[in-house]
Amino acid sequence: LEDVECSDGGLCDRSTGLCLCHTAFSGPACERMACAGSLNRTHFGAQDDPFVKSGGGHFMVEPCSGHGVCRTLAEAAELRNDYNLMVSVEYTLWDANKIQGCVCDRGWEGYDCSQRQCPSGDDPFTFGVNGVQKVACDCVATDCSGYFTLSFRGSDYARIDATATVSEFETALDALPELG
Repeated sequence: LEDVECSDGGLCDRSTGLCLCHTAFSGPACERMACAGSLNRTHFGAQDDPFVKSGGGHFMVEPCSGHGVCRTLAEAAELRNDYNLMVSVEYTLWDANKIQGCVCDRGWEGYDCSQRQCPSGDDPFTFGVNGVQKVACDCVATDCSGYFTLSFRGSDYARIDATATVSEFETALDALPELG
């Protein structure tokens, strides 16, 4: 490793000893990539200024366009929200805390969370292909109690009893607004 002033991601302000990070970088030593949709997570600067100055600026853009949260690769890897992050893992490679990205709120998408998400579904020109989902509930001995919920497009909808019949199951599915 070679120590480089302001991580080559900015310039040192000799009067204050603080780094003036280029807009694509953040952190006290400009050591992290800044999240999209923001100038910087923690510093202020003029909108048209090529550097983000610590303190005193008059313009700040919210991270991720105000519709998400900025996370490092390591942080995002550990998250699971069953919406856009489906699996939680540990990420420890060299860039784990160097690169940041947006985790968008529900209903927003894009690298900077600036685009409204539209409903999506199967292409109506898909012919001859039917999706089949198999649901099986195995009860242990005589303990067949409780319920489960079905999730579709990131939201839980149907609460179905563990002992539901096929007919009751079909009725619950037909009641879903996006399936019925």
